Amino acid sequence: MQKDKIPNWLQTRLDSGAAKIYPRGTFKIAPCVTLAEKLQSIRSLDELYGFANRRKVTGCIDDKIFPPWNKEERRIILARKYELERKNMHSQKK
Repeated sequence: MQKDKIPNWLQTRLDSGAAKIYPRGTFKIAPCVTLAEKLQSIRSLDELYGFANRRKVTGCIDDKIFPPWNKEERRIILARKYELERKNMHSQKK
């Protein structure tokens, strides 16, 4: 990707270190193994919403593809939601 063709929003993320460019064909993303690891990788409430409500967001209600969350999984997801909400409240007060 040439630098002059990079959108401004992406260039800002590249400059801040929040995004990286890898050569084509490079696979640098380590898959998350557990639900807890996946939830810790989520940085925003919007991202959490999309993950937690994946069946609604994708329109796929097939239990083989996206099985429903059990009670313990819902509890863990809600705990992460409350954690992110607290972080947002603290960052808005500053």
